[in-house]
This record gives sequence, C-alpha cells and structure tokens, in this order.
Amino acid sequence: MRKIYTAICLLSSLCLGGVAAAAAEKPVEIEYSFDDDADFPGGADLPAGWAQQGAAGFVRSDGTSHGATTHSGDKLIITKGDARFDEVLYTPMLNLVAGKPCTLEFYYLAPGGAVAAVYNVHLLVRAGTGQSEAEQTITIKETPTVATSSWTKHSYTFTPEADGEYCFSLALKPYAPSFTTNCGYAAFDSFIISGTVNEGGASIT
Repeated sequence: MRKIYTAICLLSSLCLGGVAAAAAEKPVEIEYSFDDDADFPGGADLPAGWAQQGAAGFVRSDGTSHGATTHSGDKLIITKGDARFDEVLYTPMLNLVAGKPCTLEFYYLAPGGAVAAVYNVHLLVRAGTGQSEAEQTITIKETPTVATSSWTKHSYTFTPEADGEYCFSLALKPYAPSFTTNCGYAAFDSFIISGTVNEGGASIT
C-alpha cells in the first residue's frame, strides 16, 4: 500500500492585487509496502510510477519461491529467477524543490549464493532527472561487496541543485562483472521517500 503524508503548503510569494500565487512547496512522505493490489494496475510487476531495466527484472512476490520472507506485510519486490544482476530499480518521479533534501529509505535482502563471499549482489545508489541510466547522474553511494543475509535498513539523501523532476535508482552489482549467476536473489521492501515537492502555482482570491 502507498501512503502519502503532507504538511501545509508554504506559498513562497504572492502577486499583489492579484490572482496568481507562486509555486507552493509541500513536504511529503510516501510509503510503499507493495501489499495493495490497486497499486499494481493490470497485475504489473511494479507499482504505478516505478520503472526497471535489466536482463530479467523485478517482480512483486511473497518471496516463497526464492526462500525469502517479507520484511513487513505480505509482498516484496524481488529479482526474477533468471536475473543476471544487471537490473536497475527506479522510484517514481517527484517534482522536487532546489536546495531541499530528499531521502530514500528501504530494507534490502540479498543473501548471495552457495559461496556468498564472492557470489553476492551489492547496490549502486544514484539519483537523476529520469528513469534511465543516462539520466542518473548523481552517484550517492556504492555499498560494500558483501552478502546481506538479513533484512537491512538503508537510507540515502541527496539535495537537488535545481527545481525539477527527480528519482532514485538502485542498480544491482555482482561481486565481479563475470559473476552474473549463482548469486541467489535481491529483494526490497518497506520503502519511504520523503522530501519537499513543488506543486506549481496556486490561485488566491
């Protein structure tokens, strides 16, 4: 289920005598637990607004086919069985305000393969202006090349330099480029995205 929490809009300036107001800034906090069927139109693999790329991709699941359990609720997002660990998961686009931090929180599980010391999958976390590799130009963090054997909380923040549409990306990375099989699975759950969005002009009478 997606939950959105907002605060009172802050109008940055008003036009005297008039009718128009400048853009409204609004703090938001959006939760994704992946449990609500309504967030997955037509039985889609990802919630509306999310995107992915890669050889196999991600799917909504209860995790049992991979031997995984959810962090919370009944569903999670997990790599498909034929994953090559070149997959990238993109969060929804948000119209962010320049100079105001945006934070992504989630839980990650990737226990690795039979020899988890080398057959493991870590993350490259980035942000950018679109849901493609070329548009993900802000590198936030590359996590250590180790297996994640239990649900582990991650939190990452970036601050946009200009107003505009942005999203986060989570790129799977194997221990070495040639280690694309026998790495087990990678799963995500319990996302929270918080930041300050620009809602555009408002009318004042």
